[in-house]
Amino acid sequence: MTMFAGWESHPRIIEAERKQAAERASRLGALGDGPALAARLAVELPSKGQKPASVPESSVDFVLTAEGIPFEREHRFHPVRRWRIDRVVLPLSLKVGIEVQGGYHGGKGRHSRGEGFERDCEKFTEAAIAGWLIVLVPSGKVADRLWVGQVRRAMEMRAVA
Repeated sequence: MTMFAGWESHPRIIEAERKQAAERASRLGALGDGPALAARLAVELPSKGQKPASVPESSVDFVLTAEGIPFEREHRFHPVRRWRIDRVVLPLSLKVGIEVQGGYHGGKGRHSRGEGFERDCEKFTEAAIAGWLIVLVPSGKVADRLWVGQVRRAMEMRAVA
């Protein structure tokens, strides 16, 4: 979310991103204690080795929590590579993951540039080989919640298998 590489860990930038996440999550809808829940999710510190959540990722966290879908953040799925899945549904035995895809408008984001796209292809292929079913969520489509139904169908499919 920052304009300058390397500044994303600066405390002021992290705080600004958390405030944006809380505002964005609270606009998703008043489910339960909406704004309070959104604020808690937005300010929750990442665990060691995790990056701070982006605004779309915080919004996904809010929706998953509001929908009662248990999840884990930044799950490392590969035994050798440092690849992580943005969010994974619990229990882990379901092997259902959620990847939030941002920066795809105008070809300026990591996911849409050649090398970044190729790395994503490698990561998603290895995840599939390892048995993971990944739901891809474009950051611009988080609010429409179509992806929630897709996650639920994936969970149901894996639960009966």
